[in-house]
Amino acid sequence: MTLDLMIGTFAGRWYVTLFGLAYLYYGRRLLGGRRLALYSTIAFVIAVASENASVAWGVPYTLYAFNQDLRGHELFIGNVPLAVPLSYTFVMFFAFAAARYVAAGPWRTAPTSTTGAYLLAVVFATWSTWTLDPVSQRGAEWYLGDLFHYAGPGFWFGLPLLSQVGWCVVSATLCGLLAWLTPHERPQPVAHAVEHPLLPSFVTFLIQILHLAVVALFIGETTLGGAGFIIWIPAFAVAAVLWVELHAVAREQSQQASPAAHGLHGQLSAKSVVLRRATSPRRRSGRPSPG
Repeated sequence: MTLDLMIGTFAGRWYVTLFGLAYLYYGRRLLGGRRLALYSTIAFVIAVASENASVAWGVPYTLYAFNQDLRGHELFIGNVPLAVPLSYTFVMFFAFAAARYVAAGPWRTAPTSTTGAYLLAVVFATWSTWTLDPVSQRGAEWYLGDLFHYAGPGFWFGLPLLSQVGWCVVSATLCGLLAWLTPHERPQPVAHAVEHPLLPSFVTFLIQILHLAVVALFIGETTLGGAGFIIWIPAFAVAAVLWVELHAVAREQSQQASPAAHGLHGQLSAKSVVLRRATSPRRRSGRPSPG
């Protein structure tokens, strides 16, 4: 029976497993094994506590309930399917990594402002639920299945405002943990944008979020699907302008540094010639020395 529940959890929730494996791979590259294990443990504990507290008392996400018929098909922890708290780890991580990528730009390995990247990560993590939760509530119409429902009406396709406030607080906590655990890195130039170490995490974040907008359109929720795309258009526009400016500044700095480096190289070369002449023995003139 336990084996069937494990199969139902990790094979039945295959999308959680795939994103989880990607998280383990890219998370280890960014954080290292020990820091990744520490973050995963703390994030999982916070996720389990917050989800079960919301189901029981409505804190921090307001009251909602999971479909208890799923107990015969997948593992639960308390009143919550295990896949839900597991997903916290990679949802927050990919939001954090994507924010670092956007803040740094495609031509630097890390952002110069860790505070700015952290605040952007909280925004990304909060925005992710604006499509994730409304589409998940309609999971019976697609491969997610009937998973959960909020008790009360909400301002955003059934999402209560306080649920978003609670998610923002949890996002700030976990993204702050990631910022604290991420080793300090001085920004280094990236020769080719496609070789940026954070690009795969950024792409994964986009797939994780924007594919839900496609699902919403597919199941006939055209307003929700359209909103899922529209709310990201300003973010893409701002990022595009930022990256163009960063690239221009980097190119100007490179051009300014090149003549200076060339001039310094020339000065050093001239000095080395003078030094060699001064230290080398005099050439013989061919006349016998006076004796």
